[in-house]
Amino acid sequence: MIEHQSTIDRIYAGFKAVYGYPQGKCGQIAEKIQKEIGGEIVAGLLVFITGEREHWWVEKDGETSTQ
Repeated sequence: MIEHQSTIDRIYAGFKAVYGYPQGKCGQIAEKIQKEIGGEIVAGLLVFITGEREHWWVEKDGETSTQ
């Protein structure tokens, strides 16, 4: 996703500017990235010592875009 990294960074920065740390917004961020660069939206769980939470990201051309 290197060729699309500036688009991904811009979208994430926009959400971060509005929400601070945009936890819980990754589905919306992934949808916006997918609309602009294409690819597949994937959902999964991130597991931490303190628990797990849902996370969404976009995969395109074998590469993953996530923040």
